[in-house]
Amino acid sequence: MLGIIFILLLEKLTHIFRGSLSINIGFKFYQIFVIIKKGEIVELKISSFM
Repeated sequence: MLGIIFILLLEKLTHIFRGSLSINIGFKFYQIFVIIKKGEIVELKISSFM
C-alpha cells in the first residue's frame, strides 16, 4: 500500500518539476525504493518509467 502512495507522490512531483533534474531525482528515488522494497512490481514500474 505504501508503495502505491510512494509512486503516486513521485508521479505528482515529476509532473510539477518537469525536466532532466526531476527525472534524475525520480530515478534516484526509484533506485532507493528498489533497494528498500526489492519487489517485482517495483522493478516493472522502473522498466516502464525509463
